[in-house]
Amino acid sequence: MRALLLALGLLIVAGCDTDPIVGGEALTRGQVEDARASFVASGIDSYVLRYAIDCFCPPNEVEVRVTDGAVADVSWTGYEADPLTVLDLYDLVLDAYRDDAASVRATVSATEPRIPADIWIDYDEAIKLGMGGLVGVGMGSARKPCMVIFEMNGEVEGEAPVIVGKGITFDTGGISIKPSASMDEMKFDMHGSATVFGLMQALEATGHSGRVTGISCMAENMPDAAALRPGDVITTLSGKTVEILNTDAEGRLVLSDGLWMAADYNPSYIIDLAT
Repeated sequence: MRALLLALGLLIVAGCDTDPIVGGEALTRGQVEDARASFVASGIDSYVLRYAIDCFCPPNEVEVRVTDGAVADVSWTGYEADPLTVLDLYDLVLDAYRDDAASVRATVSATEPRIPADIWIDYDEAIKLGMGGLVGVGMGSARKPCMVIFEMNGEVEGEAPVIVGKGITFDTGGISIKPSASMDEMKFDMHGSATVFGLMQALEATGHSGRVTGISCMAENMPDAAALRPGDVITTLSGKTVEILNTDAEGRLVLSDGLWMAADYNPSYIIDLAT
């Protein structure tokens, strides 16, 4: 294991009575995955991963502590300087520890109260609720879709704005696949949801006293044996059926469920955001 981790360019620190620590600068997701796999293969179920998030800002250090094979704690530095840190942390941590998504989510929520995520609808719940648009777009991906709902100052009565964002975390076009040129930019197809996240954080930071609801519809549109196909008919949250002619027209599908959900929050108006 030590040889493999060193080959990855990582630094290993281990003591006789401490958990092994893997540290490095700007580890890639693949390196995080490989480090975890090396520990598992070696029968080590308690360890610490330290790495830097390299985004549009100076890297911020993240530490993931694993005990008995499960994520026990997540901590990071630099959040005050970079509002994207928590989202990037989520991205990296959930890639490496997808099975521990619930515990990581609980850890982040407990340590970061300024992001008021009230409802997290995961893939299984979305299926039960009948969110055929969101489920259909994301079911071909290993990273299953979800809907996150923020309600700020929910105790305030009366009508209030609802903001709904399209969050296609990567858009290949699905079975109706896009040309390869510029496909790398499809990681930006989540700007609608990113704007919802940023708006809610900004309102909280400025002490906004009114009620505002944000709905983020997130999925990855991938080609796969389980992916939505042209000609398929899906049933959305509203009960309306949709025939799919082109799987690259996915934004309207995830937004259809988000916009229908918005009606449950007594909106004074609804704004939908999409790339």
